Amino acid sequence: MHIEYQLTVQEFIEASWANRGFRRFYLIYGVLFCCQGIFVWVHNPGDVTGSIGTMVGLFVLFGGSLLARYQFHQNPRLKQIFSADITEKVFEISCIHSSSHVDWAHFVQQVESKTLFLLYPRRSLYFIIPKRAFAPEDLDQFRSLISANSIPRKKRTGRAIIWGLAVAATVMFFGTILFIR
Repeated sequence: MHIEYQLTVQEFIEASWANRGFRRFYLIYGVLFCCQGIFVWVHNPGDVTGSIGTMVGLFVLFGGSLLARYQFHQNPRLKQIFSADITEKVFEISCIHSSSHVDWAHFVQQVESKTLFLLYPRRSLYFIIPKRAFAPEDLDQFRSLISANSIPRKKRTGRAIIWGLAVAATVMFFGTILFIR
């Protein structure tokens, strides 16, 4: 199977979020910090804490996407046309400046999102493959190659850290409310 594609900025942003895996966390606590800031502004108009909380919330909500957008526009290699040859034994991907030849057995994990596949030859390196590059029957064949080669899904690590941050943010939110009263 042969595919060719050029990444879009939206696909790169989605890949960035899929790689991190904490999108729900950022959304919930970004909104929580914004609400906290607005609440402090309403009850204490002269207090700087409200503006700090709102700025932190806006950064948590939009910082990751803005950073990914900036990285995409600053890196011309991401805008190249990629070509991938996919067989039952190897995955080969190339562009103007580089090429990679990876046996399926060497992939350590994979992620499938609504519009992308991320294939990891190492934990810190991934290939972004948009689903739009595949014909419908090739998409199913690609999925079966992934499952036939037993490439594990990326594990969600850090749940304890997320819960710890969630508890800390909640305590801070309600502590601010009690402090204002």
